[in-house]
Amino acid sequence: MNLLSILLTGSLITGVLGANTLGMFNYQQNAGQIIETSKTIGQINAKEIAIGETKGGVIKKSKIVEENGMKKYEITIIKQNGTFDVEINAKTGEILDFKQEIKDKTRDVPKDVLTSIS
Repeated sequence: MNLLSILLTGSLITGVLGANTLGMFNYQQNAGQIIETSKTIGQINAKEIAIGETKGGVIKKSKIVEENGMKKYEITIIKQNGTFDVEINAKTGEILDFKQEIKDKTRDVPKDVLTSIS
């Protein structure tokens, strides 16, 4: 009876320790996966990259989106000469797309003013 108690107690302790060890292993593995998938350059860094690419301007809009499993920042910048749309990879900081819409300066000229020299 004494031997049976010792064996049962030993089995119980081994089972509890094994379950705790397994639980800790799974927690650490999951925590590592969460950290890895949520790593991004941050919105402030993305804005700095976009402003650097346009050489100044005012940020009109900035948002992070996920497309085809990839997160990216979409940033719109306004300057005197036009509007710029910059897409930046949220993980690497790489510029994925850059579009520029130049303002038509002739629209600002009154109709009675000639735009060419005679």
